[in-house]
Amino acid sequence: MAYGQSDLAGAELKETAICCADRGATQQAIARASNFATYIVIFGSARSIARSSLALNAIFMRGVPISGTIGRMIDDFDRALLDEVQLDDGRTADQLAESVPLSPSAIARRLRHLRGDGWIARTIALLSSRLTEDRLRALVFVQLGEHADHAGKQALLKRLGDCDQVQFAYEISGANDLVAFIDCASMSAFVELAEAVFAADSTVHRYESVFVKRELKFAPFVRLSN
Repeated sequence: MAYGQSDLAGAELKETAICCADRGATQQAIARASNFATYIVIFGSARSIARSSLALNAIFMRGVPISGTIGRMIDDFDRALLDEVQLDDGRTADQLAESVPLSPSAIARRLRHLRGDGWIARTIALLSSRLTEDRLRALVFVQLGEHADHAGKQALLKRLGDCDQVQFAYEISGANDLVAFIDCASMSAFVELAEAVFAADSTVHRYESVFVKRELKFAPFVRLSN
């Protein structure tokens, strides 16, 4: 179904029909697959699909071509899976099947494709606040020199990218040119890093540090499903 492959569509249709039948749905299902779109319609009622206990009368999914591609697509099932693994990638396919109305084998196959095709860039672990709450964290706003050359700017950006203590960095609009979020074990470690990365660089006109007093929310998540 995903990625415009009719054989994959047929396999997932059978698995999805069985999955829904196990949850009290009828086994009537119709599918049509092509290089551009895949449709699945499952008639009947289903219990415990996704997180809802409400009866489901129909599921209609259409694969949406990604710009610049013909044979590969992601659809609503893929988007639902991407939402779920952003929240917790440690769940098994069986556990994900409780939230996404596909069989575990179909889910595992889709996740392999999503990782293989680069839709999932990498999987990381978020540390407990017990390990991070006492660390020093700061937003550093950077203003580049008026006559900063391209090579100097690129060298600064590379240093930011190579520095483990820099958790994110963005080019921004307004009075400043860059903002970086820095995590260090102590103030002395932060001062040493800031002097090496910013103060010693002739490309940097000035920089200002704003320190984090307390974390209120940290949830890197991009909702993709409707």
